[in-house]
Amino acid sequence: MSLIMKKLLLTTIILLAVSSVKAQCNLPYKSLSEFKNDTTAFMLYNFMDRAECYKGKTLKEVRNDLHLPVKWAMSTYNKRRPTISYGISIGILSNKESIEKIRNNKHNNTIYIYWEEAYPINPEEDFDAIKNNNLNYYNIYNNCKIKNIYTTIPEGEKYAKYRKMEEERLKKEDEEAKVKKKSLPPLPEEMGWSVKE
Repeated sequence: MSLIMKKLLLTTIILLAVSSVKAQCNLPYKSLSEFKNDTTAFMLYNFMDRAECYKGKTLKEVRNDLHLPVKWAMSTYNKRRPTISYGISIGILSNKESIEKIRNNKHNNTIYIYWEEAYPINPEEDFDAIKNNNLNYYNIYNNCKIKNIYTTIPEGEKYAKYRKMEEERLKKEDEEAKVKKKSLPPLPEEMGWSVKE
């Protein structure tokens, strides 16, 4: 194979790889009615197949696309740093309905969103919002930019492609977390220091 042919082949492969990543974002948004009110299909298509479309967008844009009433929301934070939100979980079923679906190995219609940058929060206000189901509280996150978005995946062969996507996402997150952990300074208690409240 000549050098020119090798360069053309390499260029073609790179272009195909880039276009396949962008193609996922070119998928059009589809409403719940287009899925004959099948919330599982709606959630998987819009928030797994089209996940790339939301990267860099805001929570407000996701909420505008959802077109379903949000029944609960909860900040995602690390117990070691409870004053920082890394994302949010949003449910379109009540907590009781979600738990029942999980027990029956069904899709519980929860969307998980992680921010590009950690967002400072007040843990007491956040806990009160959860306890009192105050969904207006979560408007504080409306302008947070999205790094990653996904939804829960039900059991069954029909959803195998989504489980594979989830495994790849988790593997990538683990790799990113290892790199990030190396760059973070240790917490005082990790260095053997006592911390006074």
